Amino acid sequence: MASLRDAVKDNAAELRDGIPWVVFWRDGRSWNSEAVFFSMDYAADTIDPDDIGRLQHINQTDPRAVALNGYYCGR
Repeated sequence: MASLRDAVKDNAAELRDGIPWVVFWRDGRSWNSEAVFFSMDYAADTIDPDDIGRLQHINQTDPRAVALNGYYCGR
């Protein structure tokens, strides 16, 4: 069983960089996390197609999942 603290530690560098969005969700009693990047066409602000399916799966697993970005959340 992973704790929220472990999930944050696993993505601390990504949160500090402020580039990806880091999604946190629960699956049973365990916390999970994963970094999600916008596509290379930053003007379009779209999520990579590979990540959309993953985000849909996360949303089905835990509709209360949270996505954080270090840049927008003040690091």
